[in-house]
Amino acid sequence: MRAPLTLAALLVALSWPLLGQAQEPGATPGPPAQALPVSAGGQRPVTVGLYVIDLTRIDDARREAEVDFVVLVSWQDQTLAGRYGAPTVVPRDSIWNPDVGVFNNRDLRTQRSEDLVVAPDGSVTQIQRYIGTISASFDLSEFPRDRHRLAIELASTRSAEVQLVPAPPLIGQASELSLPGWRASQGEAELFEHQLLQLRLPGFRYSIPVARRFGYYAWNVFLPLSLVVLMAFSSLWIRPSHAAPRIGVAATSMLTVIAYRFALAQHVPQLDYLTRLDAFLLGATALVFLSVVIAVWSTTCEAGGDSERALRIDRRARVGLLSGFLLAALASLLA
Repeated sequence: MRAPLTLAALLVALSWPLLGQAQEPGATPGPPAQALPVSAGGQRPVTVGLYVIDLTRIDDARREAEVDFVVLVSWQDQTLAGRYGAPTVVPRDSIWNPDVGVFNNRDLRTQRSEDLVVAPDGSVTQIQRYIGTISASFDLSEFPRDRHRLAIELASTRSAEVQLVPAPPLIGQASELSLPGWRASQGEAELFEHQLLQLRLPGFRYSIPVARRFGYYAWNVFLPLSLVVLMAFSSLWIRPSHAAPRIGVAATSMLTVIAYRFALAQHVPQLDYLTRLDAFLLGATALVFLSVVIAVWSTTCEAGGDSERALRIDRRARVGLLSGFLLAALASLLA
């Protein structure tokens, strides 16, 4: 799918300086948009192609993505058939056009002029390359094992005149996208309608499935935090008679978890709802706190002369806390 669009873009780019010279002498611009009749069915078919050259960044906290893509729009205008003897560049506003733009544009820069190319048979083509950011809607409740569909949405403001028609040979994406931290799959195209106040605008959407790479968080978040939790549990293997090292290990683990959460907060999205990672952090913090409480409890029993009860508390706590932590870790890593 890459070759047809790339070839078309190259042909237009290479012939751009010569197109103006190919215009017939004395030719005049076409009629203004309001004077151009629409098709008998009330809607004019407009072919749409979209090719994603690269996807370089996803900012999930700001809900935006940085993309580089080409849009091709083409339609037939019989009022222009035979007017020009060769492909001719005309100003965009001088003839009827479907007014197709990027609906979820946040900060896109165009790389070509907005002029149109009119062929002798009356077909009109516009090719535009966009580089910049688009808005994206992400639900991060499964972070950092989240999956999303990154969509580029086009829309026409001429809702009563335009019928968008996808051109499969001109729709696709590069085989490799330079998107760090994510895996991108092959995208899909679909038509839909934008609801804008009382208007229903014809729209075209190209969606790319993306999944966050979990390896970074597994090695740099889950593993270190798991070691801290296990360090807290190790206090339950110290005899209750050794009060200072028992409580010292458990309390140090609690302080380490709190400090780790503060450090981690600078590297994860700031959201107003809990994510999968938040649930794991809360569970780990609760388990470490329980280990501190149990260490103090069993040490108190030992100090009161009830050594058997202190050992029984430790044995049960080892099984309960380890089982709870293993279940929480498996749910976070594999679910």
